Amino acid sequence: MPPHRGRQGRSGSRGGGTTASHGKLARSGIRTKAGYRRFDSQRVGRVPEVVDAGQEEGIGEEMGLEAAGNAYQALLQSLLPQNDDDNDDDDENDEDDERDTGRRKKRRKIETSKGHTRAVEATGMISENQSKDGDGEDDLAADESRDGEEVDDMASSDEAEYNDEQNAIDPYDVQFNHLAPAEISRRIASVQTAWNTEHRTHSSLGALTLSKPPGLEDNTLPRHLSGPIHGSADLALTKRLKTIGLHFDTLQQAIAPYLFAYTDILLAIRTPENAASLRMLACLHILNHVLKSGERVRKHNARIARRAANEAARSREEEDDTEFRDQGFTRPTVLILTSTRQMAHHYGDTLAALSHLDQQLNRDRFDSAFSSPDDKHPSYLPLHHLEVFEGNTSPDFLTAISLTPTRLKFFAPFYHADIILASPLALRRVLEHEDPKKRDSDFLSSIQIALVDPADAMYMQTWTDVDAVFTQLNHLPRDLHPTTDISRVRNATLEGLSGAVRQTLVFSAYLPPEMVAFGRREMRNVAAGKIRIEGTYSDSEGCALASPAVMGASVRHVFSRYASAADNPASDAEERWRYFSTVILPPLFREGMVGTLIFLPTYFDFVRLRNHLATTTTTVSFGCLSEYTSPAHQRRARAHFLSGRHSILLYTARAHHFFRLRIRGVKRVIWYGLPEDPRIYEEVVGGFLGEEGGGEVRVIFSGRWEGGRLGRVVGVGRAKNMIGRKGGDTFEFV
Repeated sequence: MPPHRGRQGRSGSRGGGTTASHGKLARSGIRTKAGYRRFDSQRVGRVPEVVDAGQEEGIGEEMGLEAAGNAYQALLQSLLPQNDDDNDDDDENDEDDERDTGRRKKRRKIETSKGHTRAVEATGMISENQSKDGDGEDDLAADESRDGEEVDDMASSDEAEYNDEQNAIDPYDVQFNHLAPAEISRRIASVQTAWNTEHRTHSSLGALTLSKPPGLEDNTLPRHLSGPIHGSADLALTKRLKTIGLHFDTLQQAIAPYLFAYTDILLAIRTPENAASLRMLACLHILNHVLKSGERVRKHNARIARRAANEAARSREEEDDTEFRDQGFTRPTVLILTSTRQMAHHYGDTLAALSHLDQQLNRDRFDSAFSSPDDKHPSYLPLHHLEVFEGNTSPDFLTAISLTPTRLKFFAPFYHADIILASPLALRRVLEHEDPKKRDSDFLSSIQIALVDPADAMYMQTWTDVDAVFTQLNHLPRDLHPTTDISRVRNATLEGLSGAVRQTLVFSAYLPPEMVAFGRREMRNVAAGKIRIEGTYSDSEGCALASPAVMGASVRHVFSRYASAADNPASDAEERWRYFSTVILPPLFREGMVGTLIFLPTYFDFVRLRNHLATTTTTVSFGCLSEYTSPAHQRRARAHFLSGRHSILLYTARAHHFFRLRIRGVKRVIWYGLPEDPRIYEEVVGGFLGEEGGGEVRVIFSGRWEGGRLGRVVGVGRAKNMIGRKGGDTFEFV
């Protein structure tokens, strides 16, 4: 387990005791007869730290739990006065404490860590990491500064204060500070009937569907960002971010107007090639949001302090009753859901590089816990598979990041963090913990930006985890946290309306029905609207049939349509099974089935067909490959299928997603249902049948409920004709 530093005890102190709570920072050492002795937090060198046995990497601070300071307690105990002579130092200690009260917060020394040079491909920037470990009371004070305590080095940062005129046109203020609760409620009621929707085609993005609440201005580009955007200089960013001089590629230029206007985005054109560009743009937006939020709080803190100082000289008629509503119930405002630890590391690395902050606390620990060297992979694996399963593939992680103008801290306590970085699985475990005392969702009560990337990988894991997480966002907290200042909480948040102005971002390679339903249910941004971006999937370009792998296989594709109930999608599974078992299987039993691969889109379909083949009166030899099949059974099933001992091989979509197996001996592929991911169709047909040379593909599809999947495979134009055509139910492509 990698060493880590900066574990905090109760109330944020390093030793587990209480910290100075009324504006005075706790001392970072102790006076002894031998002189002033520093704690480890003041030493420049790296100090190994003891971690409790059996504790998972980072769980103590990832979950915001209390950390025991046994080592420091032992040190304090050993240095306690042993006789009355030690009392001679009391007066001197009191003088030191008085000096500490008025002193400016001391900056920590930063040790340059050689060999830790980071780069973000999309930006072309190199961020040199310096010593990022070792955080003590000073770090907690910096983290808590946004909760009401002004810290000197933050007040003197290069973040310029926005005046009222700038705030009037800034997308941040337009989204979160300008709409009154009554107007938000009115817009929520108006979209219950319908959104104002417009369909457009973009040369770089594809098919766009823009939706806005009735009554909003009817323009095709977002407010305040209608001009061309070529880079960071053209956006309403903080002064720090404007100076980094980023230049956007074509995709970033097309998406930036919607992203930085806080429009909800459901994007279904993500690829391994553009993933870094999307991630960089999203991280720039997140950094800008967090820095502006903190900037507003610090500006208002200063105004409140000035008002309090002048209160005695102000008459009753001149009293200033201005309210500063600039916060939520809790500090975290950004939620990033990713599929693996390695993907989370990409986001943490990009945030750190774009921030250009020298002080990055717990960085080494973050790198060790979330990243690992990539294993060697077979050359035939596609790029999108390598991207998902590179490095540390653990889907169980939960951590937080805090950000100030001077430092970025990984593994921050949840209620003192700005960004929650988690997998849906781990976050759901906390939200639905079986022990009510350990169940917590209050830290998600004030989320303003929620990002899901890559959504298609999480769909293949378990999409219900994502749904479960979003049902817990933006609820009124069960208990008020000690850092909550009700007088500073936005009125819309107090009335439980913050979810209606939250920006939700989903980046995926394709758009299954579950994500479409998610967009309708969770993307309810009545301030800036929402947009859906999909690929065009024309008949000649973009669809699976037009891919070089499928066209080069030289096989015959036969699509068979079965009738479906127009008003009952729940009955489709039964109708599909009835058609398959009565129309497709009997000819296979009569004509011979050697070399038949049956593809099943879900595990439930797999279990149903497996049980049917095992109990049928016809003698059938078949093998099984599902996501739960062990490697040994996988090898045995593939070998028996190649030798002809197994005539049929059952193969699930998730098995292909996780393992990308090479199956030989395939002569015929029968699709019980089309896959949501069209790349699977390309790989199975072009890979399995292409290697054998020739063969046949048979597909059954619903005449009502399978238009999206069919369009991604054969093209949107063909799909409309195949679904709406009356008469024949069989379609053939060569």
